Amino acid sequence: MSRDPDARDAVAKIRIEVVGGAEREVLLSRKRSDDPRSHGRLELPGGHVDPGESPREAMIRELREEETTGRLAALAEAELLPVVTRRVDGALHHLFRLEIDPVVAAALRADPGESQGFVRVPARELDARALDEQLTFRTRGILDALEDAGEDAAAGGDDTA
Repeated sequence: MSRDPDARDAVAKIRIEVVGGAEREVLLSRKRSDDPRSHGRLELPGGHVDPGESPREAMIRELREEETTGRLAALAEAELLPVVTRRVDGALHHLFRLEIDPVVAAALRADPGESQGFVRVPARELDARALDEQLTFRTRGILDALEDAGEDAAAGGDDTA
């Protein structure tokens, strides 16, 4: 298991896609923050990688903290998830992907101490930048990095963890 050499500047985030419904959706968290510029805005679940943690361990820990049923963390722990690593806004971001079905998505509960709740948004709107003004500042950069990584993956440059 590899450890991040510079964990204090590392972040683990996850794009959770809800598949199997009428259209593909992305599960976002409505941020709870003391900073009025980001409070109430949408972001990908996840957070900082603690010293001694691998990015995968951090992502699973963050899912346990942010979602109270434990289902997201259990699903993420059970699967080999695609991950890409990109520097975004000065921090090293480890960006994971997970697909869940609509039944699982409907049963998820956000921890009110961590989030104002989960929001499912159409992936096509998120990817077309139609929701940019609702996102936290860093989330757009992270999504752009994921999009670039998708192009890299098509060329054979994706990784899994």
